[in-house]
Amino acid sequence: MYHYFEKVCLLQIATESVSYVLDPLALRDLSALKPVFSNPRIRKVFHGADYDIRSLSRDFGFEVENLFDTQMACKFLGLQETGLEALLRERFQVELNKKFQRADWSKRPLSRDMLEYAAMDGNYLIPLAVS
Repeated sequence: MYHYFEKVCLLQIATESVSYVLDPLALRDLSALKPVFSNPRIRKVFHGADYDIRSLSRDFGFEVENLFDTQMACKFLGLQETGLEALLRERFQVELNKKFQRADWSKRPLSRDMLEYAAMDGNYLIPLAVS
């Protein structure tokens, strides 16, 4: 929203036990992640992955193998509401605070609240994928 040319300003990566927020504007070289994204033995869980996949390919040349898209899964199940906020409220009784959804994520430094907001979505994707 804030730039003429789109760019990935933050990566959220979570496992079952820990969440990471990576700053591609500071790190610049994310090539170490390329084998992880392309490894078909590692399942990658996204929500509404289409835009993310295109952005990761455009900015970093990442190809994503073994993708599970929780939003697409919900559509296949015939759920009416497939937005992450609605799903987390229904499945886990979690209310997401979306106050930073439209923030300028390219401005540094990011506040602690912004980083916590960014990590929150990823915390629930794996449990959502298996529910």
